[in-house]
Amino acid sequence: MAYGFSNQANNISHFIKHSDNNIYMVGYVDDTLQTNADILLIKVDTAGNEIWKKKIGVTGMDENALSIDTLKGNLIIGGYKTIHNTSSSSGFVIRIDTAGNTIWNKNVYTNLGGGCIIKTLKDGNVLVYSQYKQYSIGSDDYYRLQVEKITSNNISIWQKRYNVATINSGPSNAIENSDGHIIIAGQKGYADISVKGTVNVINQNGDSLFYKEFYNEQGSQNYFRDVIQADDKGYCFAGFIIPVVANGGTGTEDIWLLKVDSNFCESAIPCNNNVGLSEVEALEATVRVYPNPSNGSFVIEIANEAWLTKPLALTLTDCVGNNVYSATITHPTSTIQTESLANGIYFLTLQTKDKKVTKKIIIQK
Repeated sequence: MAYGFSNQANNISHFIKHSDNNIYMVGYVDDTLQTNADILLIKVDTAGNEIWKKKIGVTGMDENALSIDTLKGNLIIGGYKTIHNTSSSSGFVIRIDTAGNTIWNKNVYTNLGGGCIIKTLKDGNVLVYSQYKQYSIGSDDYYRLQVEKITSNNISIWQKRYNVATINSGPSNAIENSDGHIIIAGQKGYADISVKGTVNVINQNGDSLFYKEFYNEQGSQNYFRDVIQADDKGYCFAGFIIPVVANGGTGTEDIWLLKVDSNFCESAIPCNNNVGLSEVEALEATVRVYPNPSNGSFVIEIANEAWLTKPLALTLTDCVGNNVYSATITHPTSTIQTESLANGIYFLTLQTKDKKVTKKIIIQK
């Protein structure tokens, strides 16, 4: 079947099946004069029949949707926008209901690094990841990975950047693994125009746990485009390879599939990759606070009971450092009541004599 607006350029980049049993497709639509491009959002049933289609955008800006996911019964879309006839691209995230109405939209500053890809996480928050242009040398732009975690109501929980800036670096896809960590597949380019596939592992607080580069043919362009976690807890990467003859590359452009184990080793021989945390980071990773944001109370779960050999002192402070709540944690699961506190951002700290972890929490009634 053909979809989109007649006599216009219609491009689809991603689609998702919703719990309402319909399929939503996103991309962009450009008018016949190529003077304005907008997000293209199409809703079809499972038989492929078009229910409706919409253009979403503003005059003078070219918008393109790169990814779509479901979010608490609605839709969440990420992509990029550019002032028409310029290269000043930046990212955006939009939450839309299933009738195509905008609930909120967010501009994501990437310093001309391009657009955003989004993923809804198991805790109900949204991962937003993109390139970030760190600097330019001559005609070459150098990029880092930028990741932000936001709530379903567009409140930023944290934003961080990773890796040394290099040419043509960027993410392609992300998943949440069985341990709750985030795996981001992408690629990194070098001055000799070679490219290597990359994997970043971060935890739910944005702490970097692991980074590694992969290639099948040295000196050629090795791209990752997707990643899944296998039943054995290892990972499968999919992408493609473009030989660079000037670097000794041979053959034709081919599909690239790579299987690694849970430690990102490429063979059965242990490769001693350090995929883990320091003691302080491990404490932070084993503490879960939810729901976040909350409208009245928080549950604190401590997955590793070894941290409870001694009571944990809990304090809650506001943005200016005032202590607004104190308690002692002695059980793996505890609930703290915050109905009396005003809406806003707070910092929850758990501390023993020699260990300390702090998490940002949001009260939103």
